[in-house]
Amino acid sequence: MAKISSKVIEEKTNHKISESEMSYLAAYFQLYVGKILNEGSNNKYKLALINSFEISETMILKKMIEQHFPDEFIIDIYDDIRNIKNIEKYDLLISNQQLDIGSYYIYEKDLANCEQVINKINKFKLSIVADFDINNTLNSIIINKVNKELFFFLDGNSYEEDLNYMLNKLIELGMSDEEFKANIFAREEKSTTIFSEEVAFPHAKSNNFIISIGINKKRNPKLIFLVGINSEEDSILLKLYEEIVDIATEEKLLEKINEIESYRDFVESIIKDTNLFR
Repeated sequence: MAKISSKVIEEKTNHKISESEMSYLAAYFQLYVGKILNEGSNNKYKLALINSFEISETMILKKMIEQHFPDEFIIDIYDDIRNIKNIEKYDLLISNQQLDIGSYYIYEKDLANCEQVINKINKFKLSIVADFDINNTLNSIIINKVNKELFFFLDGNSYEEDLNYMLNKLIELGMSDEEFKANIFAREEKSTTIFSEEVAFPHAKSNNFIISIGINKKRNPKLIFLVGINSEEDSILLKLYEEIVDIATEEKLLEKINEIESYRDFVESIIKDTNLFR
């Protein structure tokens, strides 16, 4: 990402980026992405340790990981991958068995070699940062404008109930008002903003820019993008619409909606399960 940004800067300014400046950019982007994934959230990576031999060395490795990465991992231990009922819930698997899986996976024949495993975990963390296009990410309205406060889990029995809940929450937060709420429902009466079975894009004019996301795991639409925009921001609405259409057509993301348990899970799923930022 730092290399991409360096090329853009050099093309725009005719200034040659030095190695020290490159290092600064790399550090900045790592902090930036880390902020996105962790903002307002105490969520952790889900890690599975799979050791077919000594349970004692697995426990030692678990303790070492917790010491090196405090509050970053939830760790489960297995003696065989076949005992994992839902492998998709894990962000990372570490095993002394050769595995044929598509998930992030670290193979280490000797799990007693804790230092080697720790180094590989660091590479895994960096791979998440490096695995998408920084130009698209920095320009993404969804990534930049939504945070934990604007992300909701919904359990309404209808689309209208979910929409009402989100609008009331925005009013409570001081992000919106009754006029915007009325504008949204007036827009819905004219024509529904559910544009696919699983995704809705309710939007209306507002005094300030608003974007909120809601997920309902028990009924459709499962994913609601609630947007308020003023008359001077029509270009932003078009850009946002493009992003939402890209997300709405990603079957892999929609299939995993029921597994999302936090704002961080949602952002990670957008990064890992869609092509929006690649």
